[in-house]
Amino acid sequence: MNMEDSLLIEKFLNDQLNALEKENVLKRMELDPAFKEQVRFEQELMDSLDPTGWNFLNPNEDPALTSFEEAFKSEKTQDLKRTLEEVSYNYSNQDTSKRSTRWILYSSAAMIAVIVGLFAWFNTNENPQDLYASYFDASDLTSVAVRGDSTEELLIQAELAFENKEYRKTLSIIDDELKELQNSKSAVCLYKGISHMELNEYKAAEDTFNTLINSDLMDAEKGLWFKALLYLKMDDSEAAKNVLQEIVENNYYNHLKASEVLKNLS
Repeated sequence: MNMEDSLLIEKFLNDQLNALEKENVLKRMELDPAFKEQVRFEQELMDSLDPTGWNFLNPNEDPALTSFEEAFKSEKTQDLKRTLEEVSYNYSNQDTSKRSTRWILYSSAAMIAVIVGLFAWFNTNENPQDLYASYFDASDLTSVAVRGDSTEELLIQAELAFENKEYRKTLSIIDDELKELQNSKSAVCLYKGISHMELNEYKAAEDTFNTLINSDLMDAEKGLWFKALLYLKMDDSEAAKNVLQEIVENNYYNHLKASEVLKNLS
């Protein structure tokens, strides 16, 4: 099939022909089995590559779905489509007795090509903020409450507020009631820094993590990991890479995860 026929079929399937042109295409399909087969193939391919057919998915609920839609509209996917058209042309010129088997092979190859193409597309387009969402986990932070401590009740309140994602309340308790503990308890410092980060108060978060990193507290290196996450949330890939590299080179807290994130950013 020549390029003129390919464009004609594309316009036909996209309802871009006038009434007379449509009638001519329909007549040709009746008289030319190979042409009819090509129209059918193009229709099936179009259905497979049409993201509007995914309307049961809501991209607003997951940023990855938006990325999938962009991938289907990308130039790489269109190149795959053109390649599949060439495959279809070769198929149309085979003996009728061989077509059924070859059709299965070509269809399988077509789907594999699309999947491989999309996989490659995603591996070269990692979003720092998506990585932040994937790797952010504050569930393993050390509890700040110490039984018998005179400030135990306040520590418990701060911890509960943090676990409930009441970040403004967490900061209020820490800054107003537990200010003296920020430099002596790494967990308090982390709760404060993460609360600022989740509230998009990036400068305050960075300052807090730096305070922890430069301290002599046992969990000071955790500040580096959350500082790297902060830069991911800020969409600053280069700054994140620098911190992640330091974590990996020194086998600091979460160095294996840091290595994974670096690979996704490269």
